[in-house]
Amino acid sequence: MPYIHVSMSKKITDAEKEKLMKEFGQEISILEGKSEKWLMVNISDGQSMCFQGDDKKPCAIIEASVYGAASADEYGKLTGVLTETVSETAKIPGDRIYVKYTETPYWGWNGENF
Repeated sequence: MPYIHVSMSKKITDAEKEKLMKEFGQEISILEGKSEKWLMVNISDGQSMCFQGDDKKPCAIIEASVYGAASADEYGKLTGVLTETVSETAKIPGDRIYVKYTETPYWGWNGENF
């Protein structure tokens, strides 16, 4: 039950959004037991954002929520590929992209909790 939400200051095309969603679907398998089958993705582009006091250069934050937990090594690998994917697709420098993880012991779906 992973969820990835990308907020970015830059507006991107529908094709670029589709590319991000497809690649996230493959990359989430870096986390043991996670797959595209349960992945939900939200892309919020064209947001009013600034980083380091600069709202003229593009920036982004990738928030990944997972049911349960993963290892620091898995998160490290996922940070690398998520950053690279957003950087290459949206043309946002990697040093202007944050990645944040949230782990939860409770996750609901279809009116029930896992």
